[in-house]
Amino acid sequence: MTNYKNKKIAVIGLSERTGLAVTIKMHDLGAHIIVSDVKNAEQLKPQLRILNKYDNITYDLGGHSDKILDVDLIVLSPGVPSDIEIIKKAEKKGIEVISEVELAFRLTNANIIGITGTNGKTTVTSLTGHILKDNLDCNVKTAGNIGKPLISEIHGLTANDWVVVELSSFQLEKIKKFKPYISIFTNFSPDHLDRHKNIDNYWEAKNKIYKNQTEDDIAIINYDDEYLKNLDKKIKAKLIKVSNKNDNTNGIYYDKNWIYYINKNIKEKVIHKSDIPLIGDHNILNTGFAVMVAKIFDISNKKIIESVKSYKAYSHRLEVIYDKEYKIIDDSKATNPHAAINALRSLKKPLILIAGGQDREANFSSLAYTIKERVKKAVIFGETKYLIKKELDNLGYKDYVIVDNMHEAVQNAFKFIDINDTLLLSPGCPSWDMYESYKKRGKDFQQEVKNIFKG
Repeated sequence: MTNYKNKKIAVIGLSERTGLAVTIKMHDLGAHIIVSDVKNAEQLKPQLRILNKYDNITYDLGGHSDKILDVDLIVLSPGVPSDIEIIKKAEKKGIEVISEVELAFRLTNANIIGITGTNGKTTVTSLTGHILKDNLDCNVKTAGNIGKPLISEIHGLTANDWVVVELSSFQLEKIKKFKPYISIFTNFSPDHLDRHKNIDNYWEAKNKIYKNQTEDDIAIINYDDEYLKNLDKKIKAKLIKVSNKNDNTNGIYYDKNWIYYINKNIKEKVIHKSDIPLIGDHNILNTGFAVMVAKIFDISNKKIIESVKSYKAYSHRLEVIYDKEYKIIDDSKATNPHAAINALRSLKKPLILIAGGQDREANFSSLAYTIKERVKKAVIFGETKYLIKKELDNLGYKDYVIVDNMHEAVQNAFKFIDINDTLLLSPGCPSWDMYESYKKRGKDFQQEVKNIFKG
């Protein structure tokens, strides 16, 4: 474990929970900290109120000045792009720049299960954590992009304990030594191109999850994914494949409503589809990843089934909020086209869709095709509404209406809903054009639905 006592550490990005957690942790380790953020003190009042009781902290707010170049180490919050000018200057000067997960890894002896992917990683992280917590006689934590920064969860953990960590591309960008014992790569599709500039940079960031693994480690990949199925020669760790197809390989596959585990060509049934409390074939695949981890730990099929059946999905992920004469589903977490496509393919027709959000330079052609194929009426809003409209027009699909906000979206959706229909909020875009998070967007949707019922 690295000794940071009296080291000079710069934390860039205080407005996120990560920056705050790193600052407090490094203070507790005796470091001298300078916190830098583009926001000013007035905008950061809640965070500064928390930090007021700590000494050895100085501030560089309202922008990033050269003050932060007089340090031993820079820790970058995930929301801060790694190509900003001050980082270029720091790296040119030879200052090491790392992410929070890299710092946490250097500070703990706990075992790491790292999970990344464009979609599904939160479900896989939470379900894997749930199964392990139910069945292992040690501390099991979930952390990372799922909610709590990894650095907040490592206190008191030993080499016998485990942390299941959801990892975004932003968190993986600046790792150096970070190495999970088990890595999971759920899927890959273009996303975050506003931040990464192009798909190659995004792919490179995601691929860092297994870069430091050795033959003593395990890498689990989605063998149905066109990008991932050719990673065999690139991964040094023991490779295990998860598939929704009947592939004769060691790992997991789904066939005829059963998830099977294959070990040395011996197949065994593990769990039936009816025991999985999640909607959609993509969530069967997500369950397959968690089942594979459970089998690595020799957890019995009976106990796996019990844990999966007791699992409760996170809010705003294909969350059924009404199910009587028709069904209403909140899938606000669908923040890219691939996630919305999965949702549309998971549900029975007829469907009424509310979609649209922040423009992140995504391609909506596949989403438009799926809308034409499966959606009775689409209600489109947000920055991307005309981009989606253009793709629908190209396909000759005219069953859509364009609105300006969630209130109008729900009002219009209810004009078209009939008995046995499903109304689905699955935006296919981030929320930040109108909302501070997908959770706020989902809550607004649910409130607008409640308002309709109140009359």
